[in-house]
Amino acid sequence: MNREVKVNYPKRRTQLKESKQQGLQPPVRRNMYEIVLENFQIARRVTFLHRIIYVGEHTFPPNGDMIKQCFSSCINIVNDSNCLESLTGFLLYYNRYFVHLVEGDEDSLNAHIGILLSNEKFQKHLKVMKLIINVSHINQRFIMNWNCCSGVPSKLLSEFDENCSLEDSGRIIFNCVKKMYATVTSFVEDSYSPDTRLLGKTSLAFGRESVINRSAMMDSSFQRHSSRNMSSQSLRSGSVGGGVSNPYRSTLPEIEVLNFIINSNFTQHLSDYYSKYGVVPQRDIYKDKVWPVPSDFIPYDIFTKLYENVTELPKSKPKTNQTETTNENDHEENVTDDLLQETVEATIIDDN
Repeated sequence: MNREVKVNYPKRRTQLKESKQQGLQPPVRRNMYEIVLENFQIARRVTFLHRIIYVGEHTFPPNGDMIKQCFSSCINIVNDSNCLESLTGFLLYYNRYFVHLVEGDEDSLNAHIGILLSNEKFQKHLKVMKLIINVSHINQRFIMNWNCCSGVPSKLLSEFDENCSLEDSGRIIFNCVKKMYATVTSFVEDSYSPDTRLLGKTSLAFGRESVINRSAMMDSSFQRHSSRNMSSQSLRSGSVGGGVSNPYRSTLPEIEVLNFIINSNFTQHLSDYYSKYGVVPQRDIYKDKVWPVPSDFIPYDIFTKLYENVTELPKSKPKTNQTETTNENDHEENVTDDLLQETVEATIIDDN
């Protein structure tokens, strides 16, 4: 953890001298929002960063120009908009499969996935896409811009069983993520100058990230990445893993692994992930389902004049016409009962 980052730890209480107790001032209290905001300023960020990695199958031409145009245009559209944190990442593509690592704020990532899924031109060549990792609140970016590269990975002698257990599937996906991290690390080491290279190469583990030279990488020019900052570079020999002796070939995810991830039942489709987290649900209003509307949600007494409970008493309601009519009806009923009783008594006397 960077020593400059502020942590909301309780401070140790110190004993005050008697001479200073008279002019004692209340302590300045800081809330969590102020501490988080100060940490953002130290890290030169606006909001939290997130990272996703997804793999997919495509039918783009083998030369790679069209697939680079597809993903670079999606990244450029989001970065040219009013986004909080620009999208950066790395695209590794083969003749049939690809792996894409993207980093940015949550809204920018969802916008990127939405553009990728809604473009009819790209959907003709994009088949199944599966999400393999989603990391929230990452410590720092893996790469400071967006790049893409092709490669020839090593071939496995045996294929994986698509119906294997969840534990075996997780182990295969875990190794794929580690190889993708190692590939991006190797790419950054080879692309930037020695002063800006990452500390460490293939020792980059799943949960550990090396430190990038902030003075060279985190300058003001990185605030907004446009299309001129994006490039398609290669490692040493024109493509990653160009030959058997190439040291970067061992870090590339194998085609058999990508095929297993796409056909696995434990991996989530990218469209399902976008439908859950990329679209804000429109929930029905409560009063549209219940009638009459509950009185708790309607202020019926908004026009009632308030009164003091101590000095005033609520006034009694004046008698209305309805009250007078009720009294008249009661009087008529009493007269009718008296006449009926007199008639009954006269009938009894006649019989006797």
